[in-house]
Amino acid sequence: MLNDLSYLAGLVDGEGSVGWHSSGKGRKRFVIEIKMTDEALIDWLCNTFGGHKQYRPSKKWQDQWRWRIQNTSAVDLYEQLKPLLKIKVV
Repeated sequence: MLNDLSYLAGLVDGEGSVGWHSSGKGRKRFVIEIKMTDEALIDWLCNTFGGHKQYRPSKKWQDQWRWRIQNTSAVDLYEQLKPLLKIKVV
């Protein structure tokens, strides 16, 4: 599992984002997400860490897939990732 977490930390540092997102009506949710064109990697993230994927078509660039995990699942995962990340969220 440490290898998977280390790999995820590199993906988050390079391709991902972590933070609080507004969900409307003044509510916020904690989110970890990664966007990329490799659907197989997004599927691996879903199967390994949970969360969900979303297809993001583009008229100008390559189509993308997004992996997102949120709320308490994202907070729990972030606590495991935090020591491995180069860029930290406060």
